[in-house]
Amino acid sequence: MKKYILLALVMACCCNCATAQIEGFLNTDPIDYRLKVKQLDEFMRRFNQQDIPDIVKHEDEQTQAIRAMTAVFDFQVFKKRPEEVREFVMTMLDNNVKIAYTDSNWVAIAHCNAVYKGKATVLTLELATEKVKDFIYKWVITDAYGDVLNLEPLKRNPGLAISPVENEVNFISLKHITSVEGQNIMNYKGRNPKLDTLSVFFALVNSGQLKIENVQQLEYKFFIDPFYEFTVSYFHRDAMNSGWLISDFKKLENE
Repeated sequence: MKKYILLALVMACCCNCATAQIEGFLNTDPIDYRLKVKQLDEFMRRFNQQDIPDIVKHEDEQTQAIRAMTAVFDFQVFKKRPEEVREFVMTMLDNNVKIAYTDSNWVAIAHCNAVYKGKATVLTLELATEKVKDFIYKWVITDAYGDVLNLEPLKRNPGLAISPVENEVNFISLKHITSVEGQNIMNYKGRNPKLDTLSVFFALVNSGQLKIENVQQLEYKFFIDPFYEFTVSYFHRDAMNSGWLISDFKKLENE
């Protein structure tokens, strides 16, 4: 049943071909295998029209491009937002948008299980590709967020403050604050300085207090300025519409 749903998906987005049908070979395992987007680089090739599955090929190049681009969407997204998907597809094709591993307009988002001071917690890391030298790239951690990185104090107490005359005694209370009141240190932060959670992440890992156990979920976000941002997630299911697919998208708000 899911196979025929996908067929409806790729056909519905083609100009004047919503009622067309492809027969016979739809039920064969090789077709399932070719349509499943197994790796992210395969998703990129599909998006870029560099790898066209047989099931979406058409003698008309525009029809083929629309089918191929639409087939990299999760069907549930298409089902709920068909006109928006079509607008997205046509925008990408009309502007000849391509994506690549070496681009700077995408990030990996790793939702992680971690351990902080011996207790289980969760946090999210953003990673991006960075050029090392010609033809050599690496992944780097560019952001981190999660409750543990906000350093919430054990107690909030306006009475926990550094006296206005502490400078006269060489801020002698700093020893007490950083030892006895260490877990309440955020009470001593000024209003304006913004907490840099990425720096907190690196500091906690460096001190041995925080360790990543595993990545429970991975997704990718692409930012196609000035048009859209979209998310690519992995779908585990026994259907042609599976693997790495676009799970969400929205227009960029440009002033």
